Amino acid sequence: MNETQIPINQTRFSFEEPIFEDQAVYAEKKPEVELPQKPKSKKKFVIIAVIGVLLIVIALILIAVGMKNGNGIIPVEEDEPIITEELGPLQRRIQDAKELLELADPAKQDLAFPPVDMQMRLDPKED
Repeated sequence: MNETQIPINQTRFSFEEPIFEDQAVYAEKKPEVELPQKPKSKKKFVIIAVIGVLLIVIALILIAVGMKNGNGIIPVEEDEPIITEELGPLQRRIQDAKELLELADPAKQDLAFPPVDMQMRLDPKED
């Protein structure tokens, strides 16, 4: 045969040929051994589910009883006793400033947010 008659695959290198040629090695197929399976017991699953539900219900009942006994009242902290001794003018001003500072604490105020004007614009209104 002539070299012109043999189809040549130019995308395959010559040193790759023996690697990819029909050298497939097949593993022997071993017969599968079936192991005896234990029947799945639904009874065991049902018992575990019932115990879980009962534990959740008992926990909820205990939480409800605990809240009922407490009546949901949060204990109020008593204010510090006021010192009745005579304060000098400077100490009295310091005490008044401390009291005003505690009253002005924004974390303790329950005021609503101020209304927002949605019509105000930063850029000129386009007609």
